[in-house]
Amino acid sequence: MEPNRRLKQRFQISLPMTFTSLQGIEGSGTVLDISSAGLSFRTGVTLKPGIKLRASVSWPALLNSQCALQLVLEGKVVRTEDSLAVMSIQRHEFRTSGRLTPEQAVELSRKFMQMRSLHYSA
Repeated sequence: MEPNRRLKQRFQISLPMTFTSLQGIEGSGTVLDISSAGLSFRTGVTLKPGIKLRASVSWPALLNSQCALQLVLEGKVVRTEDSLAVMSIQRHEFRTSGRLTPEQAVELSRKFMQMRSLHYSA
């Protein structure tokens, strides 16, 4: 078994995401895990190492219990394998993306609690 060479702790998470590149590539996918230095995700779009991406992840927490957040990441693809892509994170920021209905807030809270239980049970 190969030792884990990652310097940053990765968190398993399953969240929808979209991405664009300077080369005009656009797509969507599902985040598999994230750390402060990188992100791995599945996508149906063919990506090549070295491509610079701007990714937007629907974050499972609310600002002031009512405003949805997007985690916006900039970095480059460092590895791909079939539908798996891994990107380094060079810049990140949270952006607001509008108020949620009470039903949407409950669903987002459920996803957040699910994410936390995955991390703390590992």
